[in-house]
Amino acid sequence: MGHVLNEFQRFEPTTIIPGHGDPGGIDIALNLASHIETVRRGVNALRTKGMSADDIIRSYKPAIVATTPNWEHAFLIDGEIRYLAAQQA
Repeated sequence: MGHVLNEFQRFEPTTIIPGHGDPGGIDIALNLASHIETVRRGVNALRTKGMSADDIIRSYKPAIVATTPNWEHAFLIDGEIRYLAAQQA
């Protein structure tokens, strides 16, 4: 993701219109990239311990949600975890 984000930043966008949420600046993309990398590392560590996607959702999702308590789309985290866990299968 780093390469794509670096290329994106070269365009120096002033406004980003996300698929959900309010428009904003480059911080939207930077925050999303940081979130994905953090979740990827957490999921990878738990998969290495032999946990299934369902186990990871039960045990790790609350910690993810706690970092963004006002996010209206926390239900998307299940799919994110399942996708990332499948990459480690």
